[in-house]
Amino acid sequence: MKIKPPAAKDMPWFVISGATGFLLHMVFFNIGTGYVTAATSSVVIAMVPVITALVAYFIYKESLLCGMGEGIFKSGEGLSGKQLYVCYSHTHRDLGISHRR
Repeated sequence: MKIKPPAAKDMPWFVISGATGFLLHMVFFNIGTGYVTAATSSVVIAMVPVITALVAYFIYKESLLCGMGEGIFKSGEGLSGKQLYVCYSHTHRDLGISHRR
């Protein structure tokens, strides 16, 4: 199934919604980083594609192909590894132990 390109009359709306969406995303993300740690904001940003795919699946009934499910799994796997590293490094830093040699 091929998707038709948007009509020329709709292009200004695409530009406006894209610019506004990106602008608002950056403004709210920068405000939010003032309230959480860098590690938490990193996990939140990394979770956006996973949440988008799950919302599309459950709310809009879009199908998830095998590769998409595998990507979601790998993304979650990477996030859990990142979170473990962050917890490990914070614990050792709080104890005054350096894991660098």
